[in-house]
Formats: sequence, structure tokens, C-alpha cells
Amino acid sequence: MRHLMSPLDLSVPELEKLLDLASDIEKNPKKYAHTCDDKRLATLFYEPSTRTRLSFEAAMMNLGGKVLGFSSADSSSAAKGETVADTIRVVSCYADICAMRHPKEGAPLVASMVSNIPVINAGDGGHQHPTQTLTDLLTIRSLKGRIHFAHVRNLKFNSPTDFEEAAHLSSDGTFDMYEIMKALYDIGFDGPIRPDHGRMIWGEKAMPGYGLYDRALGATYLNGLWEAIDKSHKRGI
Repeated sequence: MRHLMSPLDLSVPELEKLLDLASDIEKNPKKYAHTCDDKRLATLFYEPSTRTRLSFEAAMMNLGGKVLGFSSADSSSAAKGETVADTIRVVSCYADICAMRHPKEGAPLVASMVSNIPVINAGDGGHQHPTQTLTDLLTIRSLKGRIHFAHVRNLKFNSPTDFEEAAHLSSDGTFDMYEIMKALYDIGFDGPIRPDHGRMIWGEKAMPGYGLYDRALGATYLNGLWEAIDKSHKRGI
């Protein structure tokens, strides 16, 4: 049994195979109309969501399956103090797979550790949203014919098998973001560049709900670096 907590849970060959399958489903929906007959998806959404929740539910029904669950913590036993672990143990008796969205980072991971059915992370705070990433990859590939993008983050090199997050331009071996962006520029990279949270760049402490704001800061910063590199190149510096 496998869970999906992060896009990194999938190897490149697995990712390609999954995207191939998704493309085939998109082109031949009738071929897969009964793939999930007699199967049930539990959507455990501890915070309001429209697009993500309905996407999961529509996908399951399009494959012939059924859906049960709740759309907010207030409409579940969480309102009475039931833990995520206890909830997933019960839901495992009713469903074949679960999609969980939770405002706290790591909650779906906690659920996966005690679940008897596969758990899909449908978003945990500002942390991971793997199915959104997969959807983006499918869109990029369908428009560009290939997946061509870069995800850049600040890393401190401790050893060949040990990396950790670090603020920009550390004296203990951080890969300088300017050098990373310059390398992408020099090879003629023309795809999307996705930043990590702004706090990874400036060393700020995480704050609940700041995920999108942090990414906006990161995108602004990387865009500024790219423009500076482009100007330097055009001036022959």
C-alpha cells in the first residue's frame, strides 16, 4: 500500500507513467468509466475547499466510484475533539482510499501512519499539495509537449547525502541562488521557474497561512535576479 504525501513520492518513470495514464483517461473517458466500480473515496476536508474537493469527487464518479466524507471540520467529529488518527481508523472501515485536506502541515502524514487504506494529501496548510502539482505538470506537458520547469530552493550542503534548508548566501556552503539562476540563464532555459517559500530565501520564520505570500515573495526575488542577469548579459558584463 502506498500513500501520496508529496510529489517527490513518485520517481520520474512513475511520474511519466501516471501522466500517460491521465492523458489517456482524458482522451478516452468511456474506456475508464467503470474502473472504480464498487470502490469508495473518502474526502476528509478539515477546511473549506471548492475546486480541490469537487475535483476529487468528480474524478471518482467519472471512474464509476462513489464518494463519502465531510467538507469542513465543523461537520465532523473533529468538532468534538476526535483526532486525525482516530478519524482515519474509522474511515478505513468504510472507504477504499482517502483524500485529506487539513490546515496543519503534516496532518495527512499522521493519518497515513495509522491508516488501513491509501491516503492522498489534498493540501496541508502551506506545505504540500501533490495532486495540484501533478495537474500542473500534466497541463505543462500537454501545452509544451514536455515537462520543462525548474523548482529552485536554498540548500546547505553538509555531505553528499545530507542537505538542509538555508537562508540565501550562507557562509557554510549554501548554493547561491544567483549562481543557480545564472546557470539556468546560460543554458537558455525557457520554462517556468517555481520558487520555494520566501522564508527559505530570507530566513524568516514560518507563520500559519503565509504559504502563498511566501511564494509571492520568492517569485518576486527570483524574477529580480533573472532581470539583473539579463541586463548584465546584454551589457556584456
